[in-house]
Amino acid sequence: MNNRLLTLPLWALVCLQLQAQQPTTIGETTPPTESLQTAPTGTKPLLGRIRSAGDGSPISGATIRVVGVDSSYAGQQGAITRADGTFTLQRPAAAITLEIRSIGYATKTITVADTMTLMATTLQETEALQPTVHVTGIRRQRSVEDACCRVESLQEEVQQHAPFSPSVGEVLRRYSSCTSARISCAIDNSASIRLRGLEPTYVKTLIDGMPVFGGLSTFYGLSLIPAGALQTIKISEGASSGLHGNGAVSGVVDLLLRQPTEVSELNVTANLAGDGASLPEGRDVGVGYTGMAGNVGIAAFGAFNQHQGDLDREAIARNYTRFSGVARANIMADDATELTLTTIGAGESREGTVAGLSGQQPFREAVDLARYDLMLRGARSFTETSELSIAAMFSGMHATHDAGELTASELAQKVMFGNILFRTELAGNNLTIGGEFRSDRMESEQRPDLAYDYSVGSLILQDELPLSEQVGLLGSVRLDNHSAAGSIISPRGSVRYQPIANLTMRLMAGRGFKGQALFDENHLSVDGVYRWRNNPEFDFERSTTFNYDISYSFMIGETAGVDANFNAYWTAIDGKGIPHPDSLAAGTLFMVNSNRPTRLTGMELQLRPNIGEHLSGSVGLALIRYAMQDAAGSYQQLPLAPRANVDASVMYEDRQQGITAEAWGSWIGSQLLPANPSNLAQSPAYTLLNFRVEKAFGKLALYAGAMNLLDQQQERTMPLAFETSNRAVDGSIVWGPIEGREFFAGVRWAVFGGEDEN
Repeated sequence: MNNRLLTLPLWALVCLQLQAQQPTTIGETTPPTESLQTAPTGTKPLLGRIRSAGDGSPISGATIRVVGVDSSYAGQQGAITRADGTFTLQRPAAAITLEIRSIGYATKTITVADTMTLMATTLQETEALQPTVHVTGIRRQRSVEDACCRVESLQEEVQQHAPFSPSVGEVLRRYSSCTSARISCAIDNSASIRLRGLEPTYVKTLIDGMPVFGGLSTFYGLSLIPAGALQTIKISEGASSGLHGNGAVSGVVDLLLRQPTEVSELNVTANLAGDGASLPEGRDVGVGYTGMAGNVGIAAFGAFNQHQGDLDREAIARNYTRFSGVARANIMADDATELTLTTIGAGESREGTVAGLSGQQPFREAVDLARYDLMLRGARSFTETSELSIAAMFSGMHATHDAGELTASELAQKVMFGNILFRTELAGNNLTIGGEFRSDRMESEQRPDLAYDYSVGSLILQDELPLSEQVGLLGSVRLDNHSAAGSIISPRGSVRYQPIANLTMRLMAGRGFKGQALFDENHLSVDGVYRWRNNPEFDFERSTTFNYDISYSFMIGETAGVDANFNAYWTAIDGKGIPHPDSLAAGTLFMVNSNRPTRLTGMELQLRPNIGEHLSGSVGLALIRYAMQDAAGSYQQLPLAPRANVDASVMYEDRQQGITAEAWGSWIGSQLLPANPSNLAQSPAYTLLNFRVEKAFGKLALYAGAMNLLDQQQERTMPLAFETSNRAVDGSIVWGPIEGREFFAGVRWAVFGGEDEN
């Protein structure tokens, strides 16, 4: 990596002039004293913080406007609150009046005296938002938690999911091409989440903090969660095994489900989609309800998705019919005790058909899936700073796989998980102490080679110590005992430095690990391309990660603001799991620990501007080098890891007119490819472009748009499926889009409830 790129953020710090201010305060609550930037001549800075009057949470994206001034006013006329609810406003040494607005809150007007440099106030909530209809801009509700380790929360991308992107993978692709779904098999359209270009098995994927993805559900479970049930997706990049354990090597993706609302809401969405040359081939319907039944909060979501591919138009026809549902109940047993019960149920039938391989009859692969999850969480607060939480989960998944004479099997997976965590504040330390246990079992009469049974027990200790308003430290250590691989200790540490209110730097170092995930590495064996043989001597894959990021928010002129983030990382993976070459040549996957180290180096730069009340967007750049040492000692790029990506989006929204228009897309650079029948050494770069428009008529909204507008398709360059030497059909070399242009149109209907309810 170019060292100049790493030093750019440090040069920015050198150029900042810091000035300590002794604040004078007003408002209901006073924010902590923070250093402010030196004010221009004739003006001085006002630092403010806006919180919700209901729960005290910071309000991001609120607009602050100076009102009642004439043309001689020399100060900044507006600002937008950052993720932590703070803003900075340059104003003259005179009394000013501020008007504060945020969607979902009552507008507030407040007068600030000429001597005041620090203020805080709260906004009163009006009525609950209907998140799938009313939004504030595609990037305004994204936030980075003000903690020692960078955790980015995606809200707008999730709440804008719409039926035209009904999978979690498509939602993540709107965020970044580096954090999205990786297609594992073009024939059955199986997919899993990847981070930083690493294999999906290095990502820990959770639902409400519980590890429901693994084994079968690594590749087949992602689509069985209705996107309409999601509220937020939290992404923690970098080694996180110190808190999250086995598999958290490249990071953690936590899918947070929507919570019940005090005001009852019922929403229905539906759409049709197709390529424009035939009858619509895609049909999606979603229903969501949130409300109260006495003292019990209820949230329930269901979805029906159907896609019918056309073999006459495509080299591969992928058909699926899916039913999925999520229901949850929140119960306040008393003022200090809360119970949450969540159930997930889904069923799906997939069929992939490949035309004319080597002049043979079309190849057909069918997969029938079913999953069910039961999650229970209880939390009790003893004091304002002490809480005990207990969580338990049982998850089951069943798959029937039929690929004709190649392979036919039934697989059944059962996962149990439980943890107990105690959080408290002691002598300024925020302590977390706990333990957890997870067992995972796979059974198959037809394919005993794919069966396994393992468990992991863990102890966790974490301490977060704020040394001052500007500096905070975090340290954690975790002890895991894997029934197959043995015991391992995973430390993690980080430091946060915030020299001024709108600038935060974090430096993190941590260890990650992954025991043999068995089914996670052998998706091709289910397709019959390879047999599977377990290696009882397989040891942990170990990683070490150093991560540096800097977040900076600033105003441009009077009505525009930008959130900027720079992130650089280096990861070393030792003992990486690879197939033994001799067994692979014999058609068997036998995983061993490589003695050649693997290195991941990369950087990400994200800019998220907001212009006035209507325009917002984002621009992101990612550069990645993921390489393994060869026999000569040099590092060679690994296949199917994009080396450069650019993501961009822009949204225009006028809530008064009920108009929303957005466009988003990605440029994905070339990828090194594994051996393939086309003898293609690397994939060509390609661009994905999408758009949609929406018009609201009260509680009814109509929308339309297009996905993959440029009609990019991988199979024009290299086949998506081909025969192997053992006459199996391999559809795993997927580096680009597997479907072409698709148009969609649909309707959203807020049947009752939401912001406009009287």
